[in-house]
Amino acid sequence: MAIPDFQTLMLPVLRASANGEIKISEVVGLLGKQLGLTEAELSELLPSGKQTTFANRVNWAKSYLGKAGLVDLTRRGSFRHQREGTRRAGFSAAVHQHQIFGDIPGVQIISRSQRSTFWQRAHA
Repeated sequence: MAIPDFQTLMLPVLRASANGEIKISEVVGLLGKQLGLTEAELSELLPSGKQTTFANRVNWAKSYLGKAGLVDLTRRGSFRHQREGTRRAGFSAAVHQHQIFGDIPGVQIISRSQRSTFWQRAHA
């Protein structure tokens, strides 16, 4: 399995905080197991060599959930649900990300084809 993008991880990250405050490091471990990522995938580093790709994407998902007001960033490395986050965490995983997060101001869900087009234009 390929490492999911941060947008795909938004709902699982939101659900991970369903029982209250949780550390992002715990979420990284929990989701890595739930998604069945291999050791190689979990240990793949960003080009900077300072963080794993998977942890980076989980952190970006948490960051966007915070900006959208769905989680409270309670202290360094920890977060918990907001009331609206609790409602959205109940959505089925089969529901498309646009339907779950698309109506939140400031949250823009970009499809893979849009990302590819953007990347090509930005690096042309």
